[in-house]
Amino acid sequence: MENALNRRLFLKTSFLGVGTLIASLSPLKIFALPKSNTTNNFTAIDLAQLYLEARGHFYKNELDLAESKFLQLIETLPPNLEYYDGYAKVLGAQQRMVEIAEMYRVASNKYAVNPFFKHRLAVSLKKICRANNKAEKEFITTHGIPNLLSYSAELLLAAIALKPVKGFMIELKDIPAILASKNEQRISNGLAPVELSRQLTSAIEIQTDSVKQRWDETRKSRKPLL
Repeated sequence: MENALNRRLFLKTSFLGVGTLIASLSPLKIFALPKSNTTNNFTAIDLAQLYLEARGHFYKNELDLAESKFLQLIETLPPNLEYYDGYAKVLGAQQRMVEIAEMYRVASNKYAVNPFFKHRLAVSLKKICRANNKAEKEFITTHGIPNLLSYSAELLLAAIALKPVKGFMIELKDIPAILASKNEQRISNGLAPVELSRQLTSAIEIQTDSVKQRWDETRKSRKPLL
């Protein structure tokens, strides 16, 4: 049953995948790896086999082996979103949430015209905001971003500007609701609420108007906002 759940988790497809992205860069293993002499010798068949092996290790909970092979895939063919998503699943299984966000942040900076990397980064930051105060503080401290939900909204607006995907809009519409729930907790703990700028709030309303009904209909069937 556990293997089946892991397999469904890995295969599940979702849209997990306007501001300036932060330029400071914390090195990740995938970009610190030395280039192998055989990097350019991989064929499409080799890559497909390596990807199957990486997935197989993930299903078997052999996470170290899965991580190693996904890193090799990313090094060999860096723009391939599927490899990043696979590696994110491996990191997620180990609750390494900051590393997931870092991975997508680096890729988003490197492939700035790819809306899906912006989307993945935004969603990873939303998850951090919802579930892990320690990880949220770590990312804020490292990159000097005071409001991760505001930053996530900016990323999603930038992604939508590049490619108006309905799934991006659904994720964007979550943000004010997540912020409202988060502020309830902050106020109950004696902390000041976090706000979105009026300009950003207006942009969110405009860009998500077309998915409002769909968001309302699907909200109950999706994971809690916090």
